[in-house]
Amino acid sequence: MKRRLLLATALFVTIASLHAQDEEAPPSLVRRFEGTLGKNLGITLFFTEREISESGFLYDAAYHYHKSGLPIPLVHDAEAEGFQFREIAGYTPEGEEQVTGRWSITMEDDRITGTWTAPDGKKKLPIALKESYPAGSVKVERMKIDFSYIEQIGTTRRGNQMDVTFLRVRDKKAQALNSRLAQLARNSIDPDGKLPATPEALTKHLRDQVRGDMEADQNYISSQSEDFRVCMNESGFLTVENASYAFEGGAHGNHGSGYHTLEIATGKELKLADLVKPGFEEKWAALGRAEILKSHGQKPDASLKEAGLFDDKLELNENWFLVPGGIGFSYSPYEIAAYAMGSIEFILPWKDIIDDLKPGTKVHDIATKLVGKAKE
Repeated sequence: MKRRLLLATALFVTIASLHAQDEEAPPSLVRRFEGTLGKNLGITLFFTEREISESGFLYDAAYHYHKSGLPIPLVHDAEAEGFQFREIAGYTPEGEEQVTGRWSITMEDDRITGTWTAPDGKKKLPIALKESYPAGSVKVERMKIDFSYIEQIGTTRRGNQMDVTFLRVRDKKAQALNSRLAQLARNSIDPDGKLPATPEALTKHLRDQVRGDMEADQNYISSQSEDFRVCMNESGFLTVENASYAFEGGAHGNHGSGYHTLEIATGKELKLADLVKPGFEEKWAALGRAEILKSHGQKPDASLKEAGLFDDKLELNENWFLVPGGIGFSYSPYEIAAYAMGSIEFILPWKDIIDDLKPGTKVHDIATKLVGKAKE
């Protein structure tokens, strides 16, 4: 009798908790606002709500001045009351944020009002914005599919978690664009492209994947996340970032971003060769080097190694992206610097590269107009 009781106890510990959780969050709009910072400084703001817990939300935000078109990230202070953000221009050599301002805003229906404050608190500027989707832009929403399958053995928990947040456009005429956005989401979790590019197929695939076999000695919860975000939504172009994260045990997970620039009217993905004349690489690499040094608080004649990179020489990769004020490049952790450095990104403003653009393209027209505005 005693031996049977011990066996029953052992079995109970082994199968203590085995469950699956399916969760679908409601769509959130990538809201686009236009207005002024100060009396007459025109700006555009992207503002996205992202749930992080049952009781709190995190907000992704970035804005650009119309005269420069260069995005400035805003980091949400989730612990503060209301909408409080700090404006980040780069990092010091010690890795600390270079805060160039703080936002305190309120949102009412389709309007945002508030105050920009300098880091030292001595200067304040009013913020007045209204939600706006002019010609050449679209209303974009984010849909999240999230599945987890967790097994508990005594005090050990193991399992799988997968999610993908994909984008879709609220416009029946945008079928080609929506089709391409769906393909990007599909490709992020099925690189072979065998799955149909539909929410239903993605849902079934994620459910099957998380319920797949786990390694016998697995004592962690593996995770894969694919999060699509908007970087540009104007002038007929939609630039999206695929922020990826994966954890398969070890000291930390791996993360990085891939970018795609799409024509809103056709859904076609642009290639850099469509926009730029041959022979730009060496010049742009030198410009990128200068931008990296500047954003990491280094002098122009410093070595990239002083900024934390592996080598002093920079080569362009193929992970480029379009923003209203120029063309940027992104490098994943370990690609050109240690993991602790995170992703390395820089943007080359139009004034520095306009001569390298192919005349007659829509992007050349955007650059010409913006460079002209900057000279006014």
